[in-house]
Amino acid sequence: TLRGTRLSFMTAHLEAHEGAAHLQNRNKNLAEIFAGAKTDPHYQMHDATVLSHHMFVCGDLNYRTNFLGDGGDDYSTSKDKK
Repeated sequence: TLRGTRLSFMTAHLEAHEGAAHLQNRNKNLAEIFAGAKTDPHYQMHDATVLSHHMFVCGDLNYRTNFLGDGGDDYSTSKDKK
């Protein structure tokens, strides 16, 4: 704790690659990691996401971002792909 504020720090290396199936797997893996992050033996029903005021998640999370005009199918138009 820092001045009464509970902080949690977690690292993870999630599944790589693009696509909806990989995104679902990353989300599922992160949920499983959070569920297993028990910080206090007296509160086995609560994980670090509930018992901490702030949680910092670091590592290779492998989430992909498409930016406007980068050629990704989600945000560009056919004239942007010239």
